Amino acid sequence: MLGGGNPVGGANPAGIGGSINYIGKHAYANSGTVSVPTAETTLIDATTANNSYLVAGIQLGCINKVSDDFDLEVKIDGETVMGIQLDNTNQEYSYGMYPITLIIPPSSRIQVTMTNISQDVGRDWYAILTGEVYA
Repeated sequence: MLGGGNPVGGANPAGIGGSINYIGKHAYANSGTVSVPTAETTLIDATTANNSYLVAGIQLGCINKVSDDFDLEVKIDGETVMGIQLDNTNQEYSYGMYPITLIIPPSSRIQVTMTNISQDVGRDWYAILTGEVYA
């Protein structure tokens, strides 16, 4: 069964956007490219289904090869479950970070946000959430 905000079909087969898409026992969200300036910027903002939970990984990466530093925050139901300051001096996150693994409860809102703390220039980041659905 396919569900979620951006189903794999129609005009948007990749399902780009901040919502969670369900395909059988799998779930995913692809933010697409999002410009991150000095204002807190949302990459993923989604709510899980009410009848299942997810074991999921979130991977982030920067498309621009820059040395700007960034704040990353992951919230579940408004509570910060992970926050990190990315020192990108060596441009090491240009190619993507290792996945962050989470258990996301049913009916939970997950938010992934970033802020450029070096300068007010938008840098292109992406977030990809992939996981398995458990009833």
